[in-house]
Amino acid sequence: MNTRTFLQDQVLGMKWLNGLIGHGLSLLGLDLNSRIGGSIQFFLYDTIKIMVLLLRSRLIENYAE
Repeated sequence: MNTRTFLQDQVLGMKWLNGLIGHGLSLLGLDLNSRIGGSIQFFLYDTIKIMVLLLRSRLIENYAE
């Protein structure tokens, strides 16, 4: 894996976050291959990702002022 692929997948794509949420839900006994398990994983992952992106854009906007 080269540096560009790593940055795009892991840092910008936040694949590590999806894996972390999946691992946590698996520890709670939730089947990630079921509809409800996959839906919960997607909801948590997307909610956190959107909040991080909004916070990052807000911080950049405030820094630029």
